[in-house]
Amino acid sequence: MDKKFLGITAFFIFLIFTLTAGEIFADTRQVPLTIKAEVKNLSKLELDSATVTFEVGSLSPDDAPVINSSPSQISVTAKARTGAKSNVTLTVLATGDLISGSDIVSIDNVNWTAYGPGFAGGIMGKTSPQPIGSWLGSGSHLGRLSFNLTNRWNYAKGDYATTTVFTLTAP
Repeated sequence: MDKKFLGITAFFIFLIFTLTAGEIFADTRQVPLTIKAEVKNLSKLELDSATVTFEVGSLSPDDAPVINSSPSQISVTAKARTGAKSNVTLTVLATGDLISGSDIVSIDNVNWTAYGPGFAGGIMGKTSPQPIGSWLGSGSHLGRLSFNLTNRWNYAKGDYATTTVFTLTAP
């Protein structure tokens, strides 16, 4: 039994020295790897509708002083990648008044109500961009806008239209 014990003990001692010798005499090298990412300014603006319509028809300004647009709300998604302390702004500017032939409805009769963090209501303008939203730093911002038209007796009959330009700025 002693020889068997000595044999097993010798075998385990041999295994221990063999396994640790590889670790003791191993050659280790470490090489650094630098990881870089170049991130540039980027912005994306989406409106879920390209047109809003005011169904004025024969509605009396006395009975309906304000006409809501159809659709009643549009969704706005403003995404920006910029500096952490950079101001991101969303504005709108009409290219002119609502026009039907030679008849005009002043664009300042159109206003909007805004829903969502950073979004603000306002009155449409044609001479300077009107603010719709403002945020600090990068992010994705979702809001909704409801447009309204002030209904007046002095509007001439006609189909009126104009174009607006939404601008998202992320410096």
